[in-house]
Amino acid sequence: MAKPRKVTNVEVLGEIYEAMGNFYHSLESIRSIGIPYQISARDFAYVRCKAGVGSYVGPNLKLLVEKAEYLREPINIYENSDGSITNSSSWIKEGIVYLPPDNVVFVKDPPTLRNAKSAFLVHKNGMGYYLNKEEADRIIDKLNSPNDNTVFNIRSKGAPVIPTDTFGSTDLICWLFEDQVKDYGLLLNEMGVSHMPIFIEMIDFRMSQRRPFATHLYLRPPACFSSITGFDRKLHLDSDRDWTSRTYGVLKKTTNNFLPQIQTQSF
Repeated sequence: MAKPRKVTNVEVLGEIYEAMGNFYHSLESIRSIGIPYQISARDFAYVRCKAGVGSYVGPNLKLLVEKAEYLREPINIYENSDGSITNSSSWIKEGIVYLPPDNVVFVKDPPTLRNAKSAFLVHKNGMGYYLNKEEADRIIDKLNSPNDNTVFNIRSKGAPVIPTDTFGSTDLICWLFEDQVKDYGLLLNEMGVSHMPIFIEMIDFRMSQRRPFATHLYLRPPACFSSITGFDRKLHLDSDRDWTSRTYGVLKKTTNNFLPQIQTQSF
């Protein structure tokens, strides 16, 4: 297992480290230096907002976005950038638990993080990570607790596509990016990214499952519309057709007390 490398120091937030490799091995790499989990969606947005537009690909970014729109698929910006954290993807702390038939529960402390090795191994064997009764009951209890802000439930037939100019009024996005939500929406809008898709398992597949199952979230760069992927069985892969598996972690992370008000949303 390769040691993580320090990539930058971000004001207030702390030191950012990068670990390459599949979900499990990159997570174990940052844990070896005392970082317990991947960078959160909020902290990743903060890093990008602090860096601003200037740290991105610049004049070529609009062309990359247009190319991605033309091809109807993401472009791997890592091959078209300076390789910095603001132009790269990462596994993030959050995940999804699917409760059949139609509940898609975003989770701050997902089973795939607490049981990373098990999730990695089942994906390696071509299977999904299904929850046992204790894990499923834990999520259901959280959903039934009005004061629990670590879960957010949506009901959606397909992938939600969120306009970046409505980030601050979209409850799921507020839950993900917390106090950075408005600034991050403005940043993406300034860069010509008008919508952010969240890719989840399709409704037909979810309805065919008899047991709850979990996936983890991967946040893409702006040239991929800052899309978030929460489907597929790829925790065991070091790379795929259009992405390179990577984990960023934060050392000496500050505490953020922003709490969203609404916990369920339909798309």
